[in-house]
Amino acid sequence: MPSIELGIKQLALKTGFDLAGICSAEDFLRDERAATERVRQGLMDGLPWYTEDRVRRMNRPTLLLQDARSVISLAISYDTGPPPENVDEGGNALKGRVARYAWGDDYHEVLGHKLKALMQAIEELCPGAAGRIYVDTGPVMDKHWAARSGLGWIGKNGNLIADKKLGSWFFIGEILLNRALDPDAPGRDHCGSCRRCLDECPTEAI
Repeated sequence: MPSIELGIKQLALKTGFDLAGICSAEDFLRDERAATERVRQGLMDGLPWYTEDRVRRMNRPTLLLQDARSVISLAISYDTGPPPENVDEGGNALKGRVARYAWGDDYHEVLGHKLKALMQAIEELCPGAAGRIYVDTGPVMDKHWAARSGLGWIGKNGNLIADKKLGSWFFIGEILLNRALDPDAPGRDHCGSCRRCLDECPTEAI
């Protein structure tokens, strides 16, 4: 009989997710300290909602779900391949570029429906299980939760990178669960000495 952890991951793939990983719901204290320091340095000015209190809630899962024991991080790729040719009704080429993540339906709704379906399946697999879902809809540290869950590592460009296949072309969602699950190993940093993103950033913003 497969473990509960494997069963949950199989359910995630069946629901339509490309990646699934698990970590404990322990406080993310290192990330909390780093984010708090950015707020204090004024680096989040212009975002009045990004406060030290929000940072604390983002990094302490039990403040979002009192009996949280585990975090299940999930990802769906939005790498749709080359863009289609954009033309108007007269066949004239249209100019402009739109980020691929915005080509389809609202990802909050797409992932939200899948997360709800997965949560229901987990409740059937684990009687008594209860949780809370997030898809960029609350005070969560998506990238850091996913990195601890083993989905990938946070590169020098600040993005979560899964692997050579998915890269960073994916949406992230989470389920906070009241069940203690065996965690996956955190993602390993594979950037090494590579600094291509730093050198090629046109605005030197990284």
